[in-house]
Amino acid sequence: MDGMPEKPCTLLAMAAVCFASTLFVSAYHTRGAHTPIESLYLKYDVAVLADKSTHPHLAAMGESFRALSCKRDRGYGFPRGTDAFQVQCHHPSYRNRTHAAGKGWGEHMVVRDLLPAKGKGDCIVVSYGLSNDVTFEEEMSKKHGCRGLAMDPTIPGAPPGLSGTSFEYRKVGAPLLDGLQHRDSESLVATRFPTLSPVLAAKELHGGALDGKVLSLLKMDCEGCEYAIASLVAAEMPTFFSSVKQLAIEIHVSATFMSTEKHLQALEQLMGMLSSAGLKLVHAQFGGCGAELKLSWWQRMQDENVGRYSYTCLPGVETAGWPCRLTCQNLLFARV
Repeated sequence: MDGMPEKPCTLLAMAAVCFASTLFVSAYHTRGAHTPIESLYLKYDVAVLADKSTHPHLAAMGESFRALSCKRDRGYGFPRGTDAFQVQCHHPSYRNRTHAAGKGWGEHMVVRDLLPAKGKGDCIVVSYGLSNDVTFEEEMSKKHGCRGLAMDPTIPGAPPGLSGTSFEYRKVGAPLLDGLQHRDSESLVATRFPTLSPVLAAKELHGGALDGKVLSLLKMDCEGCEYAIASLVAAEMPTFFSSVKQLAIEIHVSATFMSTEKHLQALEQLMGMLSSAGLKLVHAQFGGCGAELKLSWWQRMQDENVGRYSYTCLPGVETAGWPCRLTCQNLLFARV
């Protein structure tokens, strides 16, 4: 407008640009900041964690966790929603050997040099948990020539992308501890779907026997099934994990899933089996999966809000040596 000074408007615009730039730089640096593994524990001094006499294998895993190098991952402060407060951790010795396979919800880490190139060897995969995202199975088939079983009892049928792979879909799930599944955050109900154990699935793929044969990769992304694996293996084939080259597994350590001492002992038994079989932790991804997720983008950038992204843990989980700040944890164990 004629007669109105332009300078105040110019100064205001410059201030706005400066403020926005400051926020962007802050978000950028926070997003990639180094995160010590100790920050994933809630309230205990990690130097005195772990009752080794009660849970020696969890205590040993605590040491494995603290050998990892961690950084915050994508989604920090931007409209990626609830993947803020995600932390990626690599073992320094194997950082260049671990790679993501699949995309989005279907993404899991693998050690690629333990998988054959397509046409260069037999690759057998047992995969639990699809949720209509089979990008992981597609990549395993196309890049490595893998064949296997892809299982999920919660979807109506085989996802479209699976038809172009060498995976067979089964509407079954992995067995759960005591045959119970989670209906919501507070209650358990009896399992209402057929199940197939990893041992029996691997034997089927190998024509009925597994002795002396290899399972290239076992993927278990099924809520709560991680606590039934050890007892099944002990009953069906105690040496099973000696046949497994890689295990990509999601562990839910909140009291929503890990609700009893029996669950804690089941995790202790599983970690003992993996250790005895020579499978080492090479990668871990920690994510929030709690109830209080409606935070602003600015709040999602603040470390003090991390705990609001996870349910609480069963008393004794952290003192056993297990990090408990972000309670949905995707772990990769490999024979390296």
